[in-house]
Amino acid sequence: ANGADAIERLNERTFELILLDLLMPEMDGFTFTRVLRDHPDWRSIPVIVVTAKDMTEEDKERLNGDIQGVITKGALSREGLLREIRSVLPRASVDKKPHPR
Repeated sequence: ANGADAIERLNERTFELILLDLLMPEMDGFTFTRVLRDHPDWRSIPVIVVTAKDMTEEDKERLNGDIQGVITKGALSREGLLREIRSVLPRASVDKKPHPR
C-alpha cells in the first residue's frame, strides 16, 4: 500500500492509530502526514512512524508535532511495539479482543 491508498481508506472508515512508513511509492509518509493533519476529521488520529530510514534533522523538523513516535524497523520486539502503541492509545482500545471474522 501507499499514502494515496491510505487516504482512500480514511475516507471509508475511522482509525484509532496509524503506523506509517515514510518511504512509500506514489505518496510518501511526509506528504501523507501533511494531508492527514490538514483534514479536520483526521488531524487527531495518532501516528507512529515505523521506518528503516535514518531520520535526519530535516526529517524530524518536517514531522515535528505531527507524529507521536518513531520506531526503527526491526529495533523492537512485538512486545516493544505493543508497549509503544499502548503509550499512544487509550488502554481500552489496545486490550479489546478482535471480533471473529
